[in-house]
Amino acid sequence: RGLGDVYKRQVLDYISEHGQVTDEEVQTLLGIKKTRAFELMKQMRNMELVQVVGRGAEKKYLLK
Repeated sequence: RGLGDVYKRQVLDYISEHGQVTDEEVQTLLGIKKTRAFELMKQMRNMELVQVVGRGAEKKYLLK
């Protein structure tokens, strides 16, 4: 299990607790930069772990 797996678990736990997560919250939660957060969330979308709602500043991720 790599660091990415740990990050994904933390994000999924956060969404379970709060109902959703934003890109900014992912960055803060994991202490990672914007680009890394974007890549992580793209991976999670591709794996169908999360779904995206909204666009731009309104974008949120929910559990699939």
